Amino acid sequence: MKTTWRSVIAVVGVMGLTAGWCAAQSNITLQAVGDTSIWEHNDTANRSVNPLDVASIPTVGTTTGMQMISYIRFDTGVLEAAPEAGAVLTIYRTVASEPWNEGDMLLYGLPDIVGNTTQAWGTGATLFYSTAGDEIPADLDPGTQDINTNNLVFLGNIPGSAGAITEPAPVTFASGALDDFLGERFAGGGATTFLLVSAEDLNVAMQVQNTETAFPPVLEVVGTLRPPDEEEGILLTVDADAAVQSQSPDATRANGPNLLARNLADPYREWLTYLRFNLATSGPPQYVTLILAGALDSGRDARFADADANPLQPATLRIFPESSTGTVFSIYRSGGATWAEGQLQMWGLLNVAGNTPAEWDEPTLTYNLTGAEVAKPAAPGLDRTGERTMYLGDLPASPNDGEAVLFSSAALDNFLFGGGAAATLTDIAFDGEDIVVAWDGVAGHIYDIERSANSVTDWMAVVTNLTGEATNVFTDPAPEADIAVYRVVDQGAPPPQTFLEEDFESGAPGWVVVTGATHAGGTTWEIGSPTAGIGPPGAQEGEACAGINLAGFYTSNADVGLQSPVLDLTSAGAVALSFGHWYGLDGVADFCRVYIRDANGDEIPELAAPIGEYSGLFTTAWTPVNLAMPAEAVGRTIRIEFRFTSDASENWEGWYIDNVRVSE
Repeated sequence: MKTTWRSVIAVVGVMGLTAGWCAAQSNITLQAVGDTSIWEHNDTANRSVNPLDVASIPTVGTTTGMQMISYIRFDTGVLEAAPEAGAVLTIYRTVASEPWNEGDMLLYGLPDIVGNTTQAWGTGATLFYSTAGDEIPADLDPGTQDINTNNLVFLGNIPGSAGAITEPAPVTFASGALDDFLGERFAGGGATTFLLVSAEDLNVAMQVQNTETAFPPVLEVVGTLRPPDEEEGILLTVDADAAVQSQSPDATRANGPNLLARNLADPYREWLTYLRFNLATSGPPQYVTLILAGALDSGRDARFADADANPLQPATLRIFPESSTGTVFSIYRSGGATWAEGQLQMWGLLNVAGNTPAEWDEPTLTYNLTGAEVAKPAAPGLDRTGERTMYLGDLPASPNDGEAVLFSSAALDNFLFGGGAAATLTDIAFDGEDIVVAWDGVAGHIYDIERSANSVTDWMAVVTNLTGEATNVFTDPAPEADIAVYRVVDQGAPPPQTFLEEDFESGAPGWVVVTGATHAGGTTWEIGSPTAGIGPPGAQEGEACAGINLAGFYTSNADVGLQSPVLDLTSAGAVALSFGHWYGLDGVADFCRVYIRDANGDEIPELAAPIGEYSGLFTTAWTPVNLAMPAEAVGRTIRIEFRFTSDASENWEGWYIDNVRVSE
C-alpha cells in the first residue's frame, strides 16, 4: 500500500531550505507522524490531547500512584537507505511543564518483537494496556516501572530542561544507540516508535508538545530521500484469493500457482476466481470481494498469478477515496489460454442473503444449492445470479504471459464507493400493486433503497435515510414497469454527534454562574488566563480556561457552580463528557463536583448525585477526565454543572477546567 505521509519533509542544502525530493545526501527533518500518551490503571489507554505527559507519581497515603508514558512515531520509509550516523531527536517542553534534570526522562525504542503492540498503530488509535502482553504490563504497582524493558531498546537519558519558559523550549537528544536503532527500524520497514518514560517515582509532571501543535517532535537525519511515487492514490494488495469450481458441493481453494476463470459448455464446468481486498487503511477491515469469470460458454482457460505462490505479482487495486472514481484493478496473467475482450468478466460480490460473507476463510469457500456465492444451476449456464453479484464489466484482451491486465469501469467505482454495503434482503414480493421489500438490519443504521433495470448500473434511489431496526419492511407504491431488481444499502450508523466543545478562548457564551443558598461570597467562576503564581502555569491549551478566582485563592464557605449552555440529548445514543482540570484544595472538606441539571439549571431528582467528584490536595499538572453520561441524562435537554464548595478552614488555588466536550 502506498504510504500517505503526514510528516513535513525538508531538505537542507547549500541554497537553504527547499521542499521536495533531492537525490543528494542531505540533512532531512522528519516531523512525527503520530503520538499518544497512556496512563496506568486503565485496561486500554486512548490517545491523549496535547500535551504529551511523562510522569511517575508515587503512592502518597491513600492516593494510588500513576505512570504516564508518551509514544512518538516517525517513519523513515521516506529515505532511500538507512540514515547515516548523527541523528538528532528534538522535543519541545511545554510552558506548563515542570522543569526536569538529565536522568529524569528516559528514551526507549520500540522494536517489533513478541509482546509489543505492532508498529502500525494509527494516530487516533487505541494502544492496549493489559497483562496479556503489550508494551506496558498493567501490574497496578506504582512502585515499579510499568514498562517491560526486555521488550525495549534503551537509547539514553533526555537532557534536562531547567528554569521557567514563556514559549515551548527545544530539548535535543543524540546517541550512538539512537543511530543503531534507526538503522534497525529502517530495515524493518521504517516505522520508528520512541517511548518517553519518567524515572521511577520521580513525581515531576513533564510535558512535551505533540504533533498537532506548532512545535511538534522532529527527527533530523542524514540521508537521501526516496524518489516520489509516480502514481497517486492508495495501492491495495489482495488480502486473500481463491479459485472455486462448479463440479463439487464444496469447492476448496485451487491447488498450484494459478487462479482460474473458465466456462466450458461440454463437458460443462465453470471456475471462478475470488479476490478479496480490504478498503480500510486503518481501523476495522472493510472487505470487498471481486470475481473473475468466463463469459457463458467462452471456453477460455484463463489463469492468473496466485498471491501466495507469486508474491511479487499479487492482484492490486489502486483507489482514490477522495474522488471515489478512477479505480484501477490489476492482475497478472500466468499461463493458460489467451482471451479476447468480452470473454472474461468482472463481477462484485454483494453482501446479500445466500452469499458467503466478505470475511470468507481462505482455505475453503462453500459452493452448494442452499446458499453460497455461486448458485449452481441444474443445466449448464452462468453459476451466478444478478441478485447476488454485480456485473462490473468485461476484461480487456489478454496481455502477454507474465504481464498485468488492467481494468477500470464506472461500475467498479460504484461497487466500491457507491454508498455503503448492501444489506441482507429477506424478501421481495409483489402484492398486485406495490413492491414490498424486507431486510434484516441493525437498529439505528441508516438505509437507502435503490432499484435498477439490470442489477448492474443505473441504480436509482427510491428512498433514502431510513432509520433501521433489526427487521425492516418498505413498500414501494409506484414501481416502474419492467423494474424488479431492488437493493438495500446500509450506510452504517450515523456519525457521532458533538453537543458541546468549549475551550473558553471566546468568552464562553451561554455559560452561567450559579450560587447555593449557603454561599458566603468572595468566590466565583471566571474565564481568562491563570495568574502567575496562583493556579496552573497556563491553560491546558491556548490562553484561556475557566477557574475559581483567577487572581487569588478561594474564600471560605463557597458554593458556586458553572453551568454549560443547554444541551439537547433527545436524539443521542451513548454520550461521554470529557474535560481537563487542575485543582488545589485543602484536602479535607473542599470539593469539585460535576452534576447533570435540567434545561433550567435545576436539580433532576434521579440525577441528584454527582457524576464526578474530586478532592485531595492538588494535581501536579492538567489532568484529562472522561465520564460516561448516565442513561437517565440521555433523551432530554440538560446542562452540565461544575460545582465548587469549600468549608471554613484553609483556602487555596481552587478548581480550573478547560476543553470541555460532550459527544457520542
